[in-house]
Amino acid sequence: MRAVDFIPYTIEDSTFVTRLPKTVLKPAAFLKPYQWPVWLTLVFVLATVPILFRFIMKKKLSGRKLFLSMISNMFNKPLSFCVESFRDRILVGSWITAVFFLTSGYTTLLLSSLTVPLHENGVRTIKDLASAVSAGRYRCLTNRGSVNLKLMNESFDADLRIIKENMVEVEWFSTDGAIIAPPKIRKNVAILGPRWFFTLEYGEPPYTNKYIFKESISLVNIGLAVNKNFCCTETLRKTISWLFNAGVFRKLYSNEFYRSRWRLLANRKLTNFGPKPLSMTDLLGPFALLGGGCFLGLLVLMFSVIRYKLSR
Repeated sequence: MRAVDFIPYTIEDSTFVTRLPKTVLKPAAFLKPYQWPVWLTLVFVLATVPILFRFIMKKKLSGRKLFLSMISNMFNKPLSFCVESFRDRILVGSWITAVFFLTSGYTTLLLSSLTVPLHENGVRTIKDLASAVSAGRYRCLTNRGSVNLKLMNESFDADLRIIKENMVEVEWFSTDGAIIAPPKIRKNVAILGPRWFFTLEYGEPPYTNKYIFKESISLVNIGLAVNKNFCCTETLRKTISWLFNAGVFRKLYSNEFYRSRWRLLANRKLTNFGPKPLSMTDLLGPFALLGGGCFLGLLVLMFSVIRYKLSR
């Protein structure tokens, strides 16, 4: 016979947290906006479209002029020729439209990749973690006596059972009895625990160097326990439901959550993991391309001068 009734009001889940994978080398960031199949397609288009335009267009232009004009157009330069016939306008208009979307997407992704650090994919799902654990490349830790171990052991998911077999239990209690998550997570280590706890301890992206999995391994109802003979159980249930539907609980929860986080960070050294100003290292790739282009230009100039003198 039950002595109390429960009024659930929210759900908490448990998941894994790891250290963010290492950042991608920024000097090569100008190649990151597009995948290599896209780059190969662009090279193929630049090689074939001028030839097609030369035979289809009513206005006769040399292949060299078309090729150079289309390349300059991809760098936001106007075309070096004018068209008058309706057929030519359709062809040139389709090219300008395609170039507009390609260059706009490239510029947007390039700027975002330079200002916000890019990271390698790493382990981001439970299936990836299970594969890494079974291969001996990852270790999994959790608080000693965690109920999640029993849930994982009884799970129908083979990946969770693999992770549980290799799970290591550690103590999270400090000297004063408080539960504290490891402040630093080693490379190739995943920690299992409540999502809200990890968010409180490590923060949210982009202002953190930790990655909290989007997947969950368990869901737990959180509620109020009231005496079975309590007179206003139904009224309390309706009031809690109203607070949730009106967003009052979420507002109070968010305010208290961030107050707790600021109190937690009061004695810690803050590190900015968010967007940062661009440095010379970030722009090393474009400057290297510029230097390489200038060097090739000088070589061509020297070759032209030598050829001119030899031909006299």
